[in-house]
Amino acid sequence: MFDFEKLEVHKHARKYYTNLRLELKSNTSILKFKSDQIGRAALSVIENLAEGNASGTLKMKRRYFQIARASLVETVSNLKTLEKIQTITPKDFDEYY
Repeated sequence: MFDFEKLEVHKHARKYYTNLRLELKSNTSILKFKSDQIGRAALSVIENLAEGNASGTLKMKRRYFQIARASLVETVSNLKTLEKIQTITPKDFDEYY
């Protein structure tokens, strides 16, 4: 087992990504490029948490974790836009917020 697999935040991020990806896949009103962008941003959270946890220095680790947080913000920003144009419901937005 790798150290990142022990992180609770990584477990939550993976569950978040999995659920979000299934939602994006099932919602055919979301444009493909937007669905892909949101999916990549959510996946980036997981990958940067894992990579950051394996980094050698605290400075590098911090940087990867900052990138993971920024990717999460990007995901939420995109979801908020979809909510505003009524592509997803406020309830769906709240679930992923």
